[in-house]
Amino acid sequence: MTKRLFSSFALCLYYRPSGRSVTGFPVVYALFLLISVIPELYDLMGGIQDGDDLLRQDYQQMFAFFHVVLVSPIVTFLGILSVVFQAPQIRRHVGPSALSVLGLAAQAVVFALVAVSWIWRVVYALDLNPKLSSSEYLMLMGGKLFNAPITNPQKVLDLGTGTGIWAIDFADEYPEAIVIGNDLSPIQPSWLPQNCEFFIDDIEADWLEPPNTYDLIHSRNLAGCVADWPRLYRQAYEHLKPGGYFEVQESAVWAWSDDGSLKMDSPLARYLQALDDAGKKIGRELNVYKDLKRLLIDTGFEDVHERTYILPFSPWPKDPRQREIGRFQAHMVHNAVEAYGLRLCTQILGWSSDQTKILQALVRQQLKDPQMHSYTKIVVAYGRKPH
Repeated sequence: MTKRLFSSFALCLYYRPSGRSVTGFPVVYALFLLISVIPELYDLMGGIQDGDDLLRQDYQQMFAFFHVVLVSPIVTFLGILSVVFQAPQIRRHVGPSALSVLGLAAQAVVFALVAVSWIWRVVYALDLNPKLSSSEYLMLMGGKLFNAPITNPQKVLDLGTGTGIWAIDFADEYPEAIVIGNDLSPIQPSWLPQNCEFFIDDIEADWLEPPNTYDLIHSRNLAGCVADWPRLYRQAYEHLKPGGYFEVQESAVWAWSDDGSLKMDSPLARYLQALDDAGKKIGRELNVYKDLKRLLIDTGFEDVHERTYILPFSPWPKDPRQREIGRFQAHMVHNAVEAYGLRLCTQILGWSSDQTKILQALVRQQLKDPQMHSYTKIVVAYGRKPH
């Protein structure tokens, strides 16, 4: 984003239409400056920091519309003006002719920057970053959305869909399937595949669909959101068609190291222990990953399988693929440390805000230590409803 800000601002100062243009130099220069800088300032400010999710989504869509309909055409028009009027006056020196080799090269650079600006502005304005939340799973699972051996799903349910990324990706991959996602928060995008839809629903309440409805029911990272796990599994069992699969994917809120580089009295270990204690205190188990297989078997599922994936906290592994996963995870964890635990520590455990933030800062610092070879685990388990 900093590079985009620099390039946009440099473009305003360095390459501008001549004062002989029909609009006049001051107006054109002001337009160039405002169009390039205002959206970047919005990005720098982080959009709406503390606003409601729906309000944030509305503003992101507004800026996307603004960029596509207004910003890019105006920037392109100004570039055309610079060609028509043989524009460039660069720092008070007359530039090359627009039709000369140097002039054409300069114009090519301008239009290349404009083209890149179109792409990046739209991508950032639409806030496609929520897709990153599922990237660690895709990387660990070799690009697969699920492990269950199902080949022709007709109707699929994604429990606690969140941003809806998994459901959308599944709908794209299986266009013949009907994919439904439910969640208490209406934060899903409005641009969807035709075979994907979302509903506001409480997965802990009684499900409204009739039994034997789905070929596949999927859940991911519901730890902390469910109080009665056996009941959730029973409802999933009832609403699957005979032969259908229930797949659960959960990450551990814990850390390990095989070489002893992670000490149990370290900031990271103490912080994760605090989160685990807070979850148990309110009856919302965070480390449910270790119970997935048992819950499936106890519910009555057959052909139960479980696989554990290692997720490094930083790019310490020697394996190139694991190192890349660790680099991504380090970025994710660094940004999520405060958001994930501040409320649990202050409101549930009774810590002060300063006490919590100090420990979180120490955690971030520890995660940057290349000598600490820590990792967490992601467990994926699935079972089949008997025929």
